[in-house]
Amino acid sequence: MAGSGFCTSLILLSLAESTKFATGFGVIGLPGDGGNSWFLPKLIGMRRAAEMYLENRVIDGATAAEWGLVTRMVADDALLDEADAVVRKLAAGPTKCYGAMRQLLRDSWTNTVAEQLSAESDALRRIAATADAPAAIASFIAKRQPTYEGM
Repeated sequence: MAGSGFCTSLILLSLAESTKFATGFGVIGLPGDGGNSWFLPKLIGMRRAAEMYLENRVIDGATAAEWGLVTRMVADDALLDEADAVVRKLAAGPTKCYGAMRQLLRDSWTNTVAEQLSAESDALRRIAATADAPAAIASFIAKRQPTYEGM
């Protein structure tokens, strides 16, 4: 996708309000690549994805945010500060837990409810055994901010 880039992983994504998104493939006579034909319908719906592909519809930042293509839109001059704040917040958090969360969210597209519940139980057991989990629970009980080590 054109513009500031298209993120296919499950992360928070901010974009500058002047960003434009387009698939662009039809204009050059190609059907697309990079998995966008798989990701895009799941993110914005089949009809909107078809419109972007078949009509080469260009959408602006506000539309991308409204359609759920991105997490949030910020002013152009605030994008780097916003990205830096998100990166710092995530890096200071329970990174092993975040990895497990992302995997669960990705797998939820293809898992049955029973498979997802099993995967959640496995992830919970695995992450509860890290150093961060008991420390975070103790911090929660003590009503203080936890410090994560990524262990």
